Amino acid sequence: MSIIKTYTTELENGIINIDVKVETETVWLTQKHLAKLFNCDISNISNHIKNIYNDGELEETSTCEEIKNAEQINNLGLPKQGIKHYNLDMIISLGFRVNSKEAVKFRKWANAVIKELLTTGRVDLNSKLDSYMIEDKRERALRWIEELDERKALVAEVVHKTEVLTALTDGLDFKQIRQVLNKVVRRNTNNFQTKWRQLYSHFEMIHHCNLSLMSERKKCSKLDYIEKHLNKLPELYKVAVKLFETDVTVIRKELFGN
Repeated sequence: MSIIKTYTTELENGIINIDVKVETETVWLTQKHLAKLFNCDISNISNHIKNIYNDGELEETSTCEEIKNAEQINNLGLPKQGIKHYNLDMIISLGFRVNSKEAVKFRKWANAVIKELLTTGRVDLNSKLDSYMIEDKRERALRWIEELDERKALVAEVVHKTEVLTALTDGLDFKQIRQVLNKVVRRNTNNFQTKWRQLYSHFEMIHHCNLSLMSERKKCSKLDYIEKHLNKLPELYKVAVKLFETDVTVIRKELFGN
């Protein structure tokens, strides 16, 4: 599932709007969008992307995708070549090299949008007016009741998620957490690297860090860096519970009987 969401920010040269392709695991931008976001030339963006791939910080196959627009055709009546889009991992890695302040702002926005899409299956595109913006008294009252119901449902969901998180994170030491994580990412999939990327990406967004860069500096794996240098393995596990609740529940019961 994917949607287009507009990101708005204020740069030195004024307010800009960028249409961002949002999916349930990441967001995508073109080089043109990236140049606009970080207020620099496309050639600068292109060079940094090449350096990131050459340095081995990220892999092109997992961070770049050619997206074709069926409405664009060439003079032979055939679709034009797809335009390269780059996912959130690349956007943030690039941002830290070009404009770290804007990178942090964009990551917070993207994290919120992805979380909303994961939780509700949709993103609010401002199609509804808030109750206080409606002039008609009856319509305003109906919208207020609807908002109240939405808030009650959200509170109930938060309480349920909190109870689940507490139950699944109690009583495990670091060794047991690593056992669970290694089995969770391999459950019901042959491409376990995708789950690791998703897990690390959400951890980075929550804790505002670049695991690829930092683990490379310490010459260790991302998992070892989180455990030994950040001392945040339990926090990574909590992210896994939120993303893969069913998998964690099954694996934990298989390993420890609870």
